[in-house]
Amino acid sequence: MGKILWNCIERTHLPRTSKLNLLQSDNQNIDTRFFKLAIELERQFQNELIENEVHFRASLNSLSLISVCAEKPELGVSCKNHNKWTSEILHIYIEKIKNKSIPKRLTPEKSLQAWIIKKAQANDHKLPFNNSIKFITSELAIYNSNEAKIVSDIIGYDTETNQLVIIELKSDRLLKRLIKQVENFEEIIHDNFWFFHDLVTLHGFSKLEEVSRKAIVWPNERTSPLEKLKDLDITEYTYQSNGDGYSFIDHSEKPHRFAHLTKFDIETDFVTFREQIVEEFGKANLEQTMLFFERAVSQANKDLLYSAIADAQTAYTFSQFNDEYRIVYLIGFLSQLHIDTEDFKTARQYCELGYKMLDPDDSDYADDKAKFDELMEIIDSESWKDDRNKNE
Repeated sequence: MGKILWNCIERTHLPRTSKLNLLQSDNQNIDTRFFKLAIELERQFQNELIENEVHFRASLNSLSLISVCAEKPELGVSCKNHNKWTSEILHIYIEKIKNKSIPKRLTPEKSLQAWIIKKAQANDHKLPFNNSIKFITSELAIYNSNEAKIVSDIIGYDTETNQLVIIELKSDRLLKRLIKQVENFEEIIHDNFWFFHDLVTLHGFSKLEEVSRKAIVWPNERTSPLEKLKDLDITEYTYQSNGDGYSFIDHSEKPHRFAHLTKFDIETDFVTFREQIVEEFGKANLEQTMLFFERAVSQANKDLLYSAIADAQTAYTFSQFNDEYRIVYLIGFLSQLHIDTEDFKTARQYCELGYKMLDPDDSDYADDKAKFDELMEIIDSESWKDDRNKNE
């Protein structure tokens, strides 16, 4: 049967390139000494910090201990520059936070930020909405060239693309304010590249791409994901409160789920695909089938999933002229597309049809079945979303 064609919609992120700006702002003393200290103290007192729901936050000129507990999110105390930190000194600051009054009014953004940092702190710094992004710092404030202070909620580092990720947290969906904030801090990183390079090096990462990424974490709505954010190259993560915390939906473009399997040779497989159709139905039907199928693949690569589904289904119709013949490539492709659009019921139907199509005597039977098995595993693990989508 040959390689299954749904591998052709592998989606990978290619870092953009730009001219490196080697200049740092001359209106501020930018160094990493407090950030280095914060990292060292996080490692030294990891268990005590997690147990007491606090973490160290560095700024350009100071160090603070910050609460990440639900009752006092983001409340903090400034720390002195001690020659040698001990557990006794740490607990003095912890007690100061415990003695602070619970805020009369909690803000959703601070609660979200504290919860995210708390989860990252206990999970090798992985951010809960994307495990490839490691937590670097929060509430980082730097003055821009116009001497305006610009603050970023969270700075992350994507271990897959070697990029900084500027992350803004919002409890509302005020788009204009969001765009301005992430673009302002993107300029800060560009103008102070070597500071951020040194910062990620302190965290153990040896490489930093020159161009950063932008992301937003805000409430899930019926309009999610927003096409405008995608057009502006801003990754969208949406959240829902689930009582004790939050659940997240990642709307970013991901590498295809089968990227780790055998690489797809699109030229070779399309030749095989064409030959099979010509042999079965003749050249005229081949042209119609390939027209819709190639367009479906192109649309999938552009993340136009619903258009891809429509054209793939049309290609599937042209490919069958009797009840005995089916094309397994299209079935796997259609099942994957419906997984990507979170229509797991339809994805399961196509996957089950694919199983019926497989020929045990075919030389590629084991590989093809393994890919359908993987599809079904994804469907089984995520089909609960069908019920959620019905309720929205």
